[in-house]
Amino acid sequence: MNLKQLFKPLLFLTAAFVIASCSTDDCDLDHLEKLQGLPALKAGTFPEEDLTLNVGEKYVYSPKASSPLDIYYQWYQNGEDMSTDPSFTFNAERPSRSKVILELSNDLGKVTLENKVTVRGADYSKGCFIINEGWYGHGSGSISYYNYDNNSIEHWCYKNQNFGDELGVTSQSGTLWNGKLYVCSKQNNQLVIVDPKTLYAEKSIGLLLPSGRQAYEFIPVNDQYAVVTANGDFYRIDLNTFEAIRISTGSTWGGCGSGIVYQDKLLLNVKSQKIYKIDILNSAA
Repeated sequence: MNLKQLFKPLLFLTAAFVIASCSTDDCDLDHLEKLQGLPALKAGTFPEEDLTLNVGEKYVYSPKASSPLDIYYQWYQNGEDMSTDPSFTFNAERPSRSKVILELSNDLGKVTLENKVTVRGADYSKGCFIINEGWYGHGSGSISYYNYDNNSIEHWCYKNQNFGDELGVTSQSGTLWNGKLYVCSKQNNQLVIVDPKTLYAEKSIGLLLPSGRQAYEFIPVNDQYAVVTANGDFYRIDLNTFEAIRISTGSTWGGCGSGIVYQDKLLLNVKSQKIYKIDILNSAA
């Protein structure tokens, strides 16, 4: 047996002996990591608070770590693999909110560090949004933004402004109502409520409709209620509690399309290529 093979069992035996002999107050998490041989970070070399930058600025992450074994570095930004160098430079190229994650690892395990970076100035009020459904049935949807002023398109806007979070699977529509953007997706985050100027998410309803029902379109009725169309029926949504109540019409159409509300009546376009007028405030299952 060579020295490297012998070192690991000796290290674990030493750690077990010291842990058993020390008091609860002495054995904090940082102490245990050092005993177990995991990478130990020098205090103050990785931001303990989230960062705020202006466009054009840079921040260099330069953590100082020690370990009895070789240390491996892995950097991620909003879930994307960025670098394996010991340091990482964040470039504030555009307004965004990003999550920076560093994984420090050696042959004994891994330590994960996280920091959030906000780049000031998000403003999506000078153009229009494009809702992309993503990989049908598998991948999350996304929001693109077309800027009228400079004739440019920015992709993955929602993800870039929400620390890497994503919309639901197969996004279907976006509706502006009362100063908010409501995005419907068939599965997972079925309804996400967003500030349309910054695209910062304010609320996410993971399962809005009963299991098996897919959310298609958010149709506002008034300040209290909205309608969300689904695959085969539709639901009245209480905008205070987000309780979904199925509207009974005696028919199942195999899929509801778009609709509008006029004088508290829903004009609904369905796959049968008919228009139905429904009293949604006085109808329920």
